[in-house]
Amino acid sequence: MRSMRHRTIRRLVIPLVALLAAATCLALAAATAAIAAPNKPRQIRVAYVKPVNPAHQPFHDELKRARALERMQALLAPIRLPRPLLLKLDSCDGEANAWYDEGEITVCYEYIEEIVKISPEKVPPIGITKLDTIVGPLVDTVLHEAAHAVFDLLKIPVFGREEDAADLLSAYIMLQLGKSEAR
Repeated sequence: MRSMRHRTIRRLVIPLVALLAAATCLALAAATAAIAAPNKPRQIRVAYVKPVNPAHQPFHDELKRARALERMQALLAPIRLPRPLLLKLDSCDGEANAWYDEGEITVCYEYIEEIVKISPEKVPPIGITKLDTIVGPLVDTVLHEAAHAVFDLLKIPVFGREEDAADLLSAYIMLQLGKSEAR
């Protein structure tokens, strides 16, 4: 009796696993095709919203001077989306956060302030600069939120936790960077 139940479960589980694997492959293929397709001009827009807190003005000025959002725009440009995506820096009423919602990725100045606070004062001996310790998490965060945008705008099904899928897509994009950009 137990052996029969085991075979029945096996007959149900194996096709289910195969179906999930095939669906995951299709979702990855759709995401890869979207990344490889030619982009629409001005598809990803950027905005540096003036910070409410005067203490955040140096973040605004430095990131704008460094054209940080424009660099992210160029990194995301190969992704072909059905409608424009806004990437913006904004004040968030004291909340250190970043999110995607309704065609907009918002990164809070408060979040950048938190990154700056936890970045090491001394340069590690492996040659990473203080700026690297700030830019790295910021790039990862923007790419993570961009992954949420890709899933939403391209209607890509996500099996499992969407947060995990966004982390994986962010990591995948960063692995495609050249050596100098990755550094």
